[in-house]
Amino acid sequence: MTRIYLDYNATSPLHPAVQEAMVQAMDLFGNPSSVHRDGVAARRIVTVARESLANRLNIKAGQILFTSGGSEANTTVLAAFAGKPVLCSAVEHASVMNNPHVTATIPVTQAGLVDLNALKTMMDHHKPALISVMAANNETGVIQPMDDIANLAYNAGVSLHCDMVQAFGKIALDDVLPYCDFATFAFHKIGGPKGVGAVVSRCADCIEPLIFGGNQEHRRRAGTENTVALAGLTALCDALSDQNHLRPLHDTMEATFKDNGGIVVGDNTPRLPNTTCVIMPRVSADTQVIHCDLAGISVSAGAACSSGKITPSPVLRAMGFSETEAACAMRISSGHATTAQDFERISQSWLSLLQKYNDLQKVA
Repeated sequence: MTRIYLDYNATSPLHPAVQEAMVQAMDLFGNPSSVHRDGVAARRIVTVARESLANRLNIKAGQILFTSGGSEANTTVLAAFAGKPVLCSAVEHASVMNNPHVTATIPVTQAGLVDLNALKTMMDHHKPALISVMAANNETGVIQPMDDIANLAYNAGVSLHCDMVQAFGKIALDDVLPYCDFATFAFHKIGGPKGVGAVVSRCADCIEPLIFGGNQEHRRRAGTENTVALAGLTALCDALSDQNHLRPLHDTMEATFKDNGGIVVGDNTPRLPNTTCVIMPRVSADTQVIHCDLAGISVSAGAACSSGKITPSPVLRAMGFSETEAACAMRISSGHATTAQDFERISQSWLSLLQKYNDLQKVA
């Protein structure tokens, strides 16, 4: 039986065009900082990747700082505000939530949206220099009201950082990106390569390097550039298409879950087209993940940033779910290679486990 991969929000299969571009780039072995012909060819890969991403985001190429991924990108932004008050939402990625530069966390509603009234109060109290809120959550897919948050930040003269790792390529960013002082990206969640991310900033001088050495990235990040991954990024920018066709498939699957006692997290709230977080009451997340794995389906219990540990999701706890409920949540995230048949199989697998559990309860 063919395995099904439904864990795109952790990482995704390479888009075929991306893989082809990366294989070809492996033959260009020069160092982009070298002035000979091999180095110039490698430098061209870096330049084209920067221009391709800038065109995709409708920004200037000089605003882009390449990093090794989203976690480094987030850390780079927050480190620029060391010693100053920083607020982040209670549902951020671990690279923000666990960052030592964060002063306090902003509560969210039961829908997973930033509590704007609480944010106003906290801004008055903490006088933050930076507010950090992700555009769309990696576990639930819930999309934040970034326009409202941006207005609050702008009116108070506070810098705004938006983690767009999960949003990139899945929802339109034109209405959000212009209002952000900093935005961060990684590209392996949507068919791109691992090992490359980016910081987009309005003010290049605001970014201090985390890595010191050479003059790469305009002296903002030392180290030889990952030309193979950057070649893949260029191909990704050319190959990306919207994922709106996935939402109806998720909706049909979610209707099956809800009809059989499942709790869809963020239901009736704007969410990414490719993401479903569902709670099967009384059945642990690890049991669900293992059951699906044995059925040839890869899913997850939430964020893939805890070294394989399955623990109750802090995101769901912040949304008001009990520890027991949060420990029973499974995330299903789809992408470019997902088919309608894949949704049918995961639905049947979920129902199969539920039936087994119900049968055991009857025997007990």
